Amino acid sequence: MSARPAGGPPIPRAKLTAPAADGLDRPRLHEVLDRAGSRVVLVTAPPGSGKTTTLAHYAAKRRVAWYQADERDGTAEALELHLRAAIQVALDSPLNDTSLVGLLEDGATEGLALVVDDVHTIAGTPAEAALARVIALAPPSTTFVLAGRRDPGPALAQLQLGVGTASLSADALRFRSWEVGELFGRFYGEPLPPEDVAALTRHTEGWAAGLQMFHLATSGKPLAERRRAVAGLWGRGRLLQSYLAATVLHHLPATTADFLVWSSALGVVDGPTCDALLERTDSAAVLDGLASQQLFTTRVDEVAGTYRYHAVLQVQLESMLAERLGKEATRSWYLRAASLLVSAGRTVEALRAYLRAEELGAVRALLQELGPRLASAGTLPDEVLAIEDDPWLGLARANRQLAAGDLAAAVETFRSVERHAPSPVVAAESTRGRRSAEAWVPGAFLPPLTKPDSVPWPVQLRYAVRGDMSALADAPVFARAVGALLRGETTTAVELAGQVDAPAHSFQSFGARLIVFAIGTWQGTVPPNALAGLAGEADAYDHPWLARIARAVGGMRGGAARAEAEQAYRECVRDGDDWGALIAGLVVGFAGMLESGAPVAVFAETAERAHRLDAGTLEAWARGFHALALARAGMPSAELEARRADGASRSVGVPAARNLALYALAMTDSSPPAPEPVAPSLHVVRGGGVPAVSLRCFGGFELRVDGHDVDWQGVRPRALATLRMLACQADQPVHEERLVEALWPGMSAEAGKRNLQVAISALRRTLEPYAPRGRSQLLRRVGMSYVFTLPEGSDADVVTFRSALARWHSLRGSSAARVRPELRAALAAYSGDLLPEDGPADWVVAEREQLRSDAARVATALADLELRAGDGVAAAEAGERAVQIDPFRDQAWRTLQSAYELTGDAAAATQARRRYAEVLDDLGIIPTPNPAATA
Repeated sequence: MSARPAGGPPIPRAKLTAPAADGLDRPRLHEVLDRAGSRVVLVTAPPGSGKTTTLAHYAAKRRVAWYQADERDGTAEALELHLRAAIQVALDSPLNDTSLVGLLEDGATEGLALVVDDVHTIAGTPAEAALARVIALAPPSTTFVLAGRRDPGPALAQLQLGVGTASLSADALRFRSWEVGELFGRFYGEPLPPEDVAALTRHTEGWAAGLQMFHLATSGKPLAERRRAVAGLWGRGRLLQSYLAATVLHHLPATTADFLVWSSALGVVDGPTCDALLERTDSAAVLDGLASQQLFTTRVDEVAGTYRYHAVLQVQLESMLAERLGKEATRSWYLRAASLLVSAGRTVEALRAYLRAEELGAVRALLQELGPRLASAGTLPDEVLAIEDDPWLGLARANRQLAAGDLAAAVETFRSVERHAPSPVVAAESTRGRRSAEAWVPGAFLPPLTKPDSVPWPVQLRYAVRGDMSALADAPVFARAVGALLRGETTTAVELAGQVDAPAHSFQSFGARLIVFAIGTWQGTVPPNALAGLAGEADAYDHPWLARIARAVGGMRGGAARAEAEQAYRECVRDGDDWGALIAGLVVGFAGMLESGAPVAVFAETAERAHRLDAGTLEAWARGFHALALARAGMPSAELEARRADGASRSVGVPAARNLALYALAMTDSSPPAPEPVAPSLHVVRGGGVPAVSLRCFGGFELRVDGHDVDWQGVRPRALATLRMLACQADQPVHEERLVEALWPGMSAEAGKRNLQVAISALRRTLEPYAPRGRSQLLRRVGMSYVFTLPEGSDADVVTFRSALARWHSLRGSSAARVRPELRAALAAYSGDLLPEDGPADWVVAEREQLRSDAARVATALADLELRAGDGVAAAEAGERAVQIDPFRDQAWRTLQSAYELTGDAAAATQARRRYAEVLDDLGIIPTPNPAATA
């Protein structure tokens, strides 16, 4: 049916027909377009932002009348003419002669949406006023979707106050990093690695046209070449230059275009600095006008009056600046900009300007000044991060890798910084970062909690995730908020999250909001799009891992949000992000249970993943939900899984998770066990009613419980070896695989684990014969590890030695009065080789040699300390211990000789020199005279 107005020429069909729904469909945008109660939806963004593509997908899914406005449609008559023609095309039938409003009240148009594209072309005209009147009088069932490049004119702006309005801004239309990955992987069929997806998203700021032009410029090329293009070389391509020139710069007055070019050297712009650089007085007004017109200019800080140009436009403007000025003049211009930026206190932007000017001396000076601020900066330009030999920027790169969830890469970067750290401050910061990252690498060693103040909070949180909630006692408030969430204490979690005082756009700030929004979404107390907004914001500020988790948590809303959550879960699995997959899997499964079904498969996968990651608390929740899902589905395995869930939750002390298991048991034919007090987790056991123990591992194994020797009769040798292996690591978890490999070598993993379980059961019966089954306090299971726990009042020589050794290391350079007690305590605890009864067993040899070496170093250091203090007797005593422990320690022999000479015992000194000579002779070494002896 043609769209020919009475007495006039036909209207071009293209103006009245929605374009084909090409490009990636993004469900999150439909949530805004379809929001209930919104009579007007404003879609306002710069050219190339994907407005028309979004509306084309919208039109493909519902009844719409489509009208593309242009500058020739500025009269009220033209507007009514085109809208009537659009409705006629949508209904595919002739219209009666009633008014436009009357037509919309007709039953045939019930639920119709009127889309007006390029509405900015009629802003301020009679047509806009006529459109406002139509909207005001139209029935509530009619939705108007108005898309344009700028905010609406006065008539439509005033109308927004009286009708329900929703909006899609440039930020909402911006492609998130996960959407960029899906665009190139699923839609274009040319996937990019996650790190390149993140970089491409940063370079384009998710601008739809920029992404499309990148695809056009690289389509069909090898992956290596496309990856090189991501680095930003394409940003100066002819396609992009032509597009920006035609859609942005061509429509601006020459003076405004010049303003953009000359001010681009500042990076982030504001009125006063632009005035100083450009020698003018109206910069603030120009910037405000550019932002209001959405000409690729965004307000950064309303209060400070700062703005920035879109990343793609910024590249184009700086390219034009270089072409206009030439190399030397461009360099001078950037130097001038950098000087102004330094004066304004905007050092990061000044650093960028100095880089552009190739003023490396100034760059180094600023880097030295900025230091820690750069290391923890949420966002830094890629060109700044590319400076490889600056340690603080190395830390910033590691933190960016952490924010992306790439633990392995972050650990390696931290290590690299440690190896080349120019100062103890940098080394300490890098070590702290590495330990924080390593704690979450599966199977990694966790530093002990003997000194909570020196343990980074991510390590404390890792202990809690594993099952030791007491590790968070002195942790920062954010970590305690996560701990409350792990325990299922939602009210406490929200309260603590609200107390987090962290820099805006930092991990802790986003994480705290995520906790509040997650619980609020479940309880229905936050806006439906809160988590979607948080995901977009986190993605924009270089926190892609948190963005992914926010998308997954949003799945609790159901519908399209659940599909988005499932997509996030699949991305985690695809990218090898185990921790992301663990959290997303829990949420996806929970969302499925809330909405309709029992997602058994997701919970089963998640429980196994939690087990592999040694995440005891999360495993308890996963198994509890899995048991409940099985019970609801009437599966025969529900009872078995419920009992496993019960054990898992009790072992880590999470009563709320245990309730799931008990509820699942109640749904089966089985009678649930009577509730017991929840078993305390590691470290909580201190202070309880468990008898103290006395443990000796140096010089021979000895264990006394409550002052009495333990009767080992009936305990098999392999079980005793298991106990000794755990005892020499007292209070530290030992992974079950390490125990199996050491004590049952060559046996299959399954058989080895069975033998280990039998050995542990036998030891528990012997050590705590009256403890209820599964309630052992001395030999405890934490996740996939076992730990020999020392109750309050206990003493263990290995723990005493290691603690004193650690304190000595931390006191290096301190006074003798502070160091001497630690050295004496360590030496007193070391009474011989570690577990000599275990001979050359592989699992003990390396540890034995290390402790022997440590003890010899301690004795030598003590001897030297006493010698310097003038106490020859004490020095000789310590020196004798040193050479007894390690007869091949040269320094110990020399100190011993000097100590005897200080006491005046010439015979003992001579005897020491003779013994030392015999040792050297056995080694085939010619002795060097001791200068002190011949002085």
